[in-house]
Formats: sequence, C-alpha cells, structure tokens
Amino acid sequence: MIDYVILAVICVISYIMKIPYFNLPLDRDYGAHGYIAYRWLKGTGLMYRDIYESKTPGLKIIYMIIIKFMGISRKSFRQFFAFYNVITTIAVYVLGTLLGGPVAGYCAALLYALFSSLPSLWWHFSNMESYYTLPMVLSFLFIVLAVQSGGMLVMTAIFLCGFFCGITFM
Repeated sequence: MIDYVILAVICVISYIMKIPYFNLPLDRDYGAHGYIAYRWLKGTGLMYRDIYESKTPGLKIIYMIIIKFMGISRKSFRQFFAFYNVITTIAVYVLGTLLGGPVAGYCAALLYALFSSLPSLWWHFSNMESYYTLPMVLSFLFIVLAVQSGGMLVMTAIFLCGFFCGITFM
C-alpha cells in the first residue's frame, strides 16, 4: 500500500510542477502543430501538401485529440501534457522497478518528474520529444517483460515492444 502512496505523491508533484506553465503561450512549433491538427479536424488541410512540415504525423494526432476533447487553448495543451507526463512517470516507475527494484523505481520516477519540469531543459513545454518518452519507455518495459517472463507472454511482450517502438517513431 505504501508503494502506491509514494508513487501517487510523485505523480502529484509531477502534475503540480507543470501548473505554472499552463497559461504560457505556445511556441511557434507547437502553435504550428496545433494549427495543422485544427485544419485536419476541419477537413481543410493536408499536411505535406498544404502545410509544410518535416515531422511525422503522430504529434498532430495527439493534438487533434486535445482539440477535440479539451478545446483549443494553450491551457488545454499544457493540461493534457501534464496528465500525459503523469502517465509517463508511472511507466518510468514500473520500468525502474522491474530493472532495479522498488527503490530504483521511485528514484527513476522522481527524477523524471523533476527533470521533466525544469524550464532550462525545455521539457516543461509540450514539445515533440516529450511525447516520445512514453511509448519509448513502454517499448523498453515490454522487452524487459519478454526477457524476464516465459511462455505465451514472451511473444505478446515482444509484439507490444515493437508496437510501442513504432509509435515512438510515428
């Protein structure tokens, strides 16, 4: 029980540290990603034809989800990222626990929560690299599960590792 309380505290810290950034304006890149997602939702623009973009479309799909369900505002982008960051913190904890035990899991989650909120590292913005972290960690998590387990779970874990690796590059 205490394990979940410690993890919950770390997740709350992760979310609270993002609150001061909720009303910051979006940078040019992030505003452009939001604009592309908005145009897609309206059915009035095609990326790579109407709008120049050198990145893959995965982030725009996330932004479409944000706009569709949370509205179009800088606060909605930032709130979603804070929630997404909490999920990533949990995934980092699970991976750290599998690799080094509960203390390693707590340390990894706490360090991720802290470093993902430092303005000097640009992780407090909802930039593309920060969205890559969750599927990448999940990919590592499933390959570790595949190595540590046996039977039918191995093939499922390897499949999920590849799936999340593919999402990372999307």
